[in-house]
Amino acid sequence: MGIDKADIQSVIHYDLPKSIENYVQEIGRAGRDGKLARCHLFLSDPDFYELRSKTLADLLDTQSGLQLTHSVIC
Repeated sequence: MGIDKADIQSVIHYDLPKSIENYVQEIGRAGRDGKLARCHLFLSDPDFYELRSKTLADLLDTQSGLQLTHSVIC
């Protein structure tokens, strides 16, 4: 985003970030001044499933993912 301001009160994404790390960095720009800030992410159903897949791939190894999937299904 290239924004270096302390008074950002909202961040709006209308498409998927490249990675979860990018998303966290971008939303972290809001509220630096200590005031209430809001972040919005608009997703279509396919985008939601792609983001979920990226998140699980980044955070879990295969065995942990299988355990998580099993616990959600049961």
